[in-house]
Amino acid sequence: MIKFFRHIRQSLINQNRTKKYLLYAIGEIILVVIGILIALQINNWNENKALANTEYVYMQNLKEDLQVDTELYNEYLKKNIELFKIIDNIVFQLSQDDFKSTSDASVFNARILTTKWNRVLPVERTYEQMKSSGQLKIINEQKVSDLISDYYNSTFELSTYNEALLVWLESYIKIMGRVYDGKVLMQILKTSKRVSTNNTAIITDDRKIINELITNVQYIYGAIKLSENIVIKRKEKAQKLIEVIDQSYMKK
Repeated sequence: MIKFFRHIRQSLINQNRTKKYLLYAIGEIILVVIGILIALQINNWNENKALANTEYVYMQNLKEDLQVDTELYNEYLKKNIELFKIIDNIVFQLSQDDFKSTSDASVFNARILTTKWNRVLPVERTYEQMKSSGQLKIINEQKVSDLISDYYNSTFELSTYNEALLVWLESYIKIMGRVYDGKVLMQILKTSKRVSTNNTAIITDDRKIINELITNVQYIYGAIKLSENIVIKRKEKAQKLIEVIDQSYMKK
């Protein structure tokens, strides 16, 4: 093709047809420019298509992460129902004047509390991949982008209460050792069953120490409750984000 155009130009020059040669040269330049523009357009189209495919895959993976998060939240809320009952039992049993008469029950609840507590660790795999690779900017849907930012930026709040719960649990375990027989606590930990001690599991008559344990249990309850409130809000956000991702990407 290049030889063909070169041959035409040479013929026009040889025939001294300068005007036609100039018109032809201009036409050839225009054709070249059009060809470059078409090539650039095709290249841009291919790049946009590739980015759209990448965005779709990320949104699909993000949706799966959010579905896992929702299941984690449901499980967390379900387990907390049992946990709150255990805490209520501990406070009630230790608050009685004859608190030693129910020590077999209270020591079981006190020990089992430390094995039943749980915390939520949301899945951030896809979000972290997008964040670290700079792919968050490829999200074209502004509503989706805003919801993603709002959801994942609130993870810090949840982790803060998780850390607070660990602090109170540590304090609780220390005081528990001053209230209950360590051998009984160990046996319950191994078997996850109540131990019959003829209500001798409580090793102190000091009401101040008993009250310290009750107070710590209340702080644990408060930390769990605050964490639960955040989990409920995050569950709503996760469900909303799943819905918007479906509307924006999965149903096209």
